Amino acid sequence: MSSAGDANGGLPGRPNFSSTGGSDGAARGPVPPPPSIRPTTPRSSARPGATPRPAASTAGRTRPTSRPSSTAKTGAAAAGGRAAVKKGNPRTGWRRYVNYPRYHVTSFRRWLPSWRVVVGAFLGIFALGVGVVVAAYATTKVPTAGAAYTKIQTSTVYYADGKTVIGNLRSSSSDSNDAYANQNRKIVELADLPDYVSQAVVASEDRTFYSNSGVDPKGIARALVTNLKNVGGNQAGGSTITQQYVERYFHTGSTTDYVGKFKEALTAIKVSKETPKDQVLQDYMNTIYFGRGAYGIETAAEAYFGTTAKKLTPSQAAFLAGIIPSPSNWDPANGAAAKAKATARWERCVNFMAADGYITTEQKDKALEAGLPKLKKKVVSQSLSGQRGYLIDMVRAELTKSGMTDEEMDTKGMKIVTTIDKSMEDEAVKQVKATPKDASKYMGTGLATVDPSDGSIKAIYGGKDYLKSQYNASAAGFNGMTGAKAQGGSTFKAFALAAGLEAGYSLDQTFDGSDKQVIPGWGSKPLANFEGEGFPNETLRQGLYDSVNTIFGHLNSEIGPEKTQEMAQRLGIPKVGSNAANVLGTDSVSALQMAEAYSVFASGGLKTTAHVIKKATDFEGDVVYQGPTKQKRVLADEVANGVVSAMEDVPVKGTAKSLPDTYQNPVQYVGRPIAGKTGSSNENKAAWFVGFTPQLVTAVSNWESSKDGKKEVSITPFGTPIWKQYGIGGGTWPTALWSYYMKDVTEGMPVEQFPEYDPTMSTWTPTATQTPTQTATEEPTDKPTQDQGVQVPNGLVGQSLAVARMQLRGVGLQANATKQYSDQYAPGIVMSVSPGEGSTVNSGTTVMLVVSQGPEPSKTTTVPGGLVGQSAAAAQAAVRNAGLKANVQQESSDQPAGTVIRVEPGEGSTVDQGSTVTLVVSKGPDNGGGGNGGGNGNGGGTPTPDPTDTAAAGADAGN
Repeated sequence: MSSAGDANGGLPGRPNFSSTGGSDGAARGPVPPPPSIRPTTPRSSARPGATPRPAASTAGRTRPTSRPSSTAKTGAAAAGGRAAVKKGNPRTGWRRYVNYPRYHVTSFRRWLPSWRVVVGAFLGIFALGVGVVVAAYATTKVPTAGAAYTKIQTSTVYYADGKTVIGNLRSSSSDSNDAYANQNRKIVELADLPDYVSQAVVASEDRTFYSNSGVDPKGIARALVTNLKNVGGNQAGGSTITQQYVERYFHTGSTTDYVGKFKEALTAIKVSKETPKDQVLQDYMNTIYFGRGAYGIETAAEAYFGTTAKKLTPSQAAFLAGIIPSPSNWDPANGAAAKAKATARWERCVNFMAADGYITTEQKDKALEAGLPKLKKKVVSQSLSGQRGYLIDMVRAELTKSGMTDEEMDTKGMKIVTTIDKSMEDEAVKQVKATPKDASKYMGTGLATVDPSDGSIKAIYGGKDYLKSQYNASAAGFNGMTGAKAQGGSTFKAFALAAGLEAGYSLDQTFDGSDKQVIPGWGSKPLANFEGEGFPNETLRQGLYDSVNTIFGHLNSEIGPEKTQEMAQRLGIPKVGSNAANVLGTDSVSALQMAEAYSVFASGGLKTTAHVIKKATDFEGDVVYQGPTKQKRVLADEVANGVVSAMEDVPVKGTAKSLPDTYQNPVQYVGRPIAGKTGSSNENKAAWFVGFTPQLVTAVSNWESSKDGKKEVSITPFGTPIWKQYGIGGGTWPTALWSYYMKDVTEGMPVEQFPEYDPTMSTWTPTATQTPTQTATEEPTDKPTQDQGVQVPNGLVGQSLAVARMQLRGVGLQANATKQYSDQYAPGIVMSVSPGEGSTVNSGTTVMLVVSQGPEPSKTTTVPGGLVGQSAAAAQAAVRNAGLKANVQQESSDQPAGTVIRVEPGEGSTVDQGSTVTLVVSKGPDNGGGGNGGGNGNGGGTPTPDPTDTAAAGADAGN
């Protein structure tokens, strides 16, 4: 019996016997269950012929396990636990239908829903959704027609005070302030128009219009995918013509949110069922906005072609239909980019019309061969005269960037408060008008002022008069706007200096600043300084305030022009070349772009987004847009403060230190701390001064265009005798204009100081030469008369250069560094120290640090293949990646401009590592021309950047 009990081991359904009792097992018997466990009803064995077991024994049943239980207590507890689970979860009441949590499953699985629950929940939600849609459709009513005519309100733009009106935000040429009058609209009947006019709209906007039920599921799906890919950007709508008709004819406003689209879709379905298609199309064509203040096809025909809708040609109809999604942005009168987009949309519509059978193939070919139909000159409202039109354009550009449509801008009844300070704006106009009378009438002027703390534009000079030229003299690049740009000249040296400081260079580090040097990476032609200035041993600080080209040529060569390029782009200059001459400002920029970039220096390394709108509210007072004011750190404050420290010398002892008719420099004249940089492009075709106080950044630029406005020319000297003798550079009229303007606009502002520059990243300084002096004393002193000496710190070897500098500086020692190749140390790591670590030296002694620059490169390399035919930028990058230097030269050629046509030495040649490869780049056929815009002194001329990146490009860019 004892052996049988051991063999059973507590298996389910079998009695478990105690091992205690008699030695022979005769007195053994079943072990009763613990008092806390209720026995279950005995079960019979599932095996045929099995004898039922006693009830007392079944209470001790346990669930089968991989290892038999050794005691009856364990089996009883398990059985009792299972019984408790069943008793606590009876399938009664609602559990007969929803078994959740699942009563018959133990552990975490009882909380996992069964497939019945999942399917039931899905079907329930689906049924609920269908019910909601059916109920919504049943309760949807088509609004009273004509809401678009009765809810129109004009949006008004104000100066920063929120009280003084700049103008109405509308595209109409009407001078009326009446809201309805501003909706330039004439109703026409669809039956009176040629079929192809309405068919052009259908082909461009909704090719399934005549077959769909008011909505297009495929279009909505495409819009959903587009929106998911463009989260945070402009959202697509996927609307049919009927939906757009509902938006404008009943709701007065575009809808891009999904709830609005759902309501709009239900209304569109009902309208499609209740209203004939031709009536929907007619109302749509009489309501839609076509740009130029024209609402409806009739006024659009007049605004763009000077004709009526019934006289439109198929090509003209295709043009109007093509620009419907964004008429103001795609109006060809707004520049080359807009014209290119309008042309593409027109061609698309013409092809769709032919494909859908609305016009013949012959009509299509004839239209495409003739090109974009000739447009009527755009009429500008008289209410936009002076600076107002320029400011209105900037407001529109910013709202467009935010995703708002032209129609919403014109009809939303918004109150738009700008960041423009009227007194500053008036002062800018006043000082530009004070330009010396002997200046060329073809000279343009740009001026922009930005608050570096939040990016708000406080003043900007757009041109003499918006009615005469809509070409903005200062805001090119602002939210996609076109306008005047000029080569940045030496103002770009600040970007190279910032990149250098970030790389570990010091303001006190010296370079050879002598004139006419052949510098690695600059080609074979020597780089020259302005008027031959420069000295063999000058610091970066001196090089900046004296604007020495060769010093920054060396710096750019050492750090790599890509570092300067990246720094300029990081600070807000979008397009900068990677050529060595980028440090001399061979790229063109606007005044606003330079003010925005220099704001990073003024704010201690924090970047903001330039904006002209403070806040826009709708007619109910709800905020619909606010300008971006958030700051983002893009530059270490130490680097920014280092650049500011160097630029503080420019108006005191550098290229901007002299003002005409006064013995004062700009700092003395304005009466507060100033930092800034002058800039002059090659041959003085552009002149700059970009300067700032801690509160305001202002950029001033001048350039001159030829009489026909097609190219940039040297600025005709004017003003003082010295200016006439040496020419107009950044230190002449731009600095004077900046000073006169800033003195007046900062009057009454608190005088703030720039942060102290205390460098820790790098502390390179030249060894100081001390001259011993003997001072007589009247009585003895207890102070030592000789330097007791300090110890060179241990542990410098193996540290980074920056850490080693800080440790030396901490004990009163100076540091000088040289670089050597090394296979044992990583680049930038100190390899040796002289005097050695632990040596006792006099305080102020310079310690020489030898720093690794990595393994020595191989002696030879191969000129990459495939350079011919690439763009100049791509070829330069390939050459540099091969460890070579690129020199770009230009030649006239029938190949596209900017394409590499020859390589010297040839592709595949074996050359010394680090040698120079000449890339000969096509500048197009030698037929003259270039540039665009009309140079009339008000921003009408588009300065054309000098594309050369050779040393000659910077020969005169010295101030």
